[in-house]
Amino acid sequence: FAVGQDRLHPQDLLDARVCETAPYSGILQHPCDGTPGWFTLNLRGGINFNKRLGLFLALSNLSDTNYRNHGSGFDAPGFDARLSLIVDF
Repeated sequence: FAVGQDRLHPQDLLDARVCETAPYSGILQHPCDGTPGWFTLNLRGGINFNKRLGLFLALSNLSDTNYRNHGSGFDAPGFDARLSLIVDF
């Protein structure tokens, strides 16, 4: 999660990653509102069968929230599911 980032440094007001009106538009908002707050619901778990073999499941952004880390310039993807088999040798 992140709280809204609206108390901006003067340099952030000129940064397209923070104040752009639409992705890749190159047009800055005036006044700039900053980056809104967000939270995601994630579940992760797994099992180790022995010292060398484990199976893990990660379910990320279950609410399919559209969010952006402040200053990243990229909106995060929606729901994500990953199943991993870990083998150490």
